Parts: sequence; C-alpha cells; structure tokens
Amino acid sequence: MSALKPIFIIHSLCGSRRPPSWSPSIYKCLLYNLYTITIAFLVSSLALSQMIGMALNADASNISDDIYLFLVQFVSCFKLLSLVVNRNNIVDLIVTLGQEPHQPLDDVEMNIHEKFDRLCRFNTNTYTSFVVFTVSNFLLLSLFTSFNKRELTFQAWLPFEVNMAPIVFYLSYLHQMLAMILGAVIHVALDTIVWYLLINITCQIRILENRLTNITNERKATLKLCIRHHECIYNFAAAVNETFKFTIFIQFSASTLTVCFTLIRLTSISANNLEFIKMLLFMSGMLAQLYLYCSHGHLITLKSQEIVYEMFQTNLMELSNDIKKSLLIMMRRTTRPIIIIVMNLFPLNIDSFVSVSIFIVMTKYANSSMFYDYLLFQILKTAYSAYNFLEQT
Repeated sequence: MSALKPIFIIHSLCGSRRPPSWSPSIYKCLLYNLYTITIAFLVSSLALSQMIGMALNADASNISDDIYLFLVQFVSCFKLLSLVVNRNNIVDLIVTLGQEPHQPLDDVEMNIHEKFDRLCRFNTNTYTSFVVFTVSNFLLLSLFTSFNKRELTFQAWLPFEVNMAPIVFYLSYLHQMLAMILGAVIHVALDTIVWYLLINITCQIRILENRLTNITNERKATLKLCIRHHECIYNFAAAVNETFKFTIFIQFSASTLTVCFTLIRLTSISANNLEFIKMLLFMSGMLAQLYLYCSHGHLITLKSQEIVYEMFQTNLMELSNDIKKSLLIMMRRTTRPIIIIVMNLFPLNIDSFVSVSIFIVMTKYANSSMFYDYLLFQILKTAYSAYNFLEQT
C-alpha cells in the first residue's frame, strides 16, 4: 500500500480526496469542499472560455491550432467530476485489496505484492515527472513568448477586454496558467489510481497462481481459498471496469483526437521552432497515457489466461477426485479471460493501441484515397467482429 501515498497526495491537491486528518473538523471539511469547488471553477471556466472562443472564431486554421488544447482541458474537467463522484467507489476498491482473500498470507506472497507495488511507484513517479517536465516547458515557453507580447497563452473568450489594464491581463494570464497546472494534476490523479488498480488485478492473479501450486490432499482449505480468490478477482476486475469505463472512453476518444490534431499541427512547424518541441512533448504524453492504459489491460488478459497452466503445475495425479473436480470448474472459468472492455466497444489491449496509432498516422494522409480505404477496412473489420461476438453469445 506504500504506492498509494503519493497517489493520495496528488488526489488531495486536486480536490478529490480530503486528507483523513481533516475529517474530524467540520470547519476543515467545509474549507476543503470550498477548495474543491474553487478548483472545479478554475478548470471548467478555462475549458468553457476556450469552447466559446472557438465557436466565435471564424478562422478554421486557428480553431485547429486551439482544439487540441481545449480537448485536454475538457477531459481534465470530466476526470475531476469522475474522481469526486466515484470517491466512495475508489475507497471501497482499495479497501477490498486489503481484505481476505486478496491480502498476502506468507513471505512469498508478500514478495509478489512488493514487486507490483514497486511497479506502481515507478509508474506514478515516472508519469508525474514527465507531466511536470512538460508543463514546466509549456510555462517557460509561454512566459518568453505570449507573456512578453501581452497575449494570453490560450485563445479564449472573456467577457471583458484583456488589454484594458495591466492588472486585468495579469489576472487573466494567471487564471489560465493555474487552470492548466490544476488540469495536469487532475490527469495524473485519475490515471495513476486507475493504473494502480489495474496493476493490482495482475498482482492478485500472480498471488493466486502461487496458491494453486500449494494445493495438496492435506490442504483442502487452500483449494477453497483459491476458488474464492479466483471469483473475487473476476468481481474486482468487473468493479474497476464498471467504475471507470466511461472515463476511460472519454480519455481514449479525446486523446486520439488530440494526438491527431497535434500531428497535423507538427507537419506545419519547423523542427527548429520551440513550438515544435512543446507539441512533441505534448503528443508524447498523450501517447504514453494511451499506451499505459492498454499495456496494463493487456497484461491482465494474458495473466488470466495463464492461470490454467499453473493448475497443471500441481500434482494432479496425486490429488483426490473432489479436488480434481473443483480444479476442473476453475479451468472452465479461465477459458473466459478477464478483459477490460471500454463501454462494450473495444478492449484495453495492445491491439487497440496499435489500431489507434495507425489511425493517427493515417490522418496525415487524410486527403488521399489511402485514408478512405483504411477507414472502410476498419468499418468492415469492426462490423465483422461485432457479428462474431453476437453469434457467439
């Protein structure tokens, strides 16, 4: 659980989790609720002003330059809403991991748990560092360009004239920078908690595999524990999927569009331009988000399919018929692996990431017949997959 400490700190910063030490005090609770409302106002007001600004902008080229920034800010608003609405569900999921049968029982299981805990910490620290680096570069570039020219970083509609007085410009500029930083913190908060839960599903499967190797005729209690643990893992994965499926769908949709618009913008900028570096970092962050979601979901599916192989590592011939029948029931269950499916549309796996990546690259050739051929192929492929799925069910 040590991997949760930095994640909880980030959640407290973005207003989605009140520090436990503040709970006994009514005044501190009210103060933190006010803090959450303030953050929600700052982030959503920037997204709203960007959206109105694009709607009032008649220049299509400027809209394409601004829309990728708006999409990121819009997703941060939705992620904050998801964190606040699902606050109790997230707590329940975390508490479940600390209860039986998920809790490690011996040194071997503790080592397995610690291994995945280190992976969680590495993910959180690396992703947070990258976001801090990207936002810092964005801020510095904005200070040396937009701020010096007395221009706002984001093209947005405001109900007053920014250049009316210096204090008006400074406050408007500060609002945009604060909203951008808070939006980045919100992205890190939700992404890291989802990755933590996905990694722990893989961890639980690995612990279950270890328990399966310890089944003997004299240790029937271990068999009962394995059966219950196996069922609990499936239920836990379903709960995680249900809690975050719409949020991940919005993340995927917006990130794909963001990378597409960023890639189109990159083709019109010189590689020696500072703007090119900023947008390259921006696009790298979006692709990293998509990849980490897909890779963790892919690992869950692979590991859940490997459970049956661990069953064959036990001394099946020496086990009683009752134990063999119980293991057979578990084997039949493992023929249906754990798949994190986003809104019943697509699974979280490497194939989905590759499909998104191919689509992003193809946007560069949007005016060519090759692009439309690819779109037709994807439509036919999706229709055929849906037909097979319906036929099997």
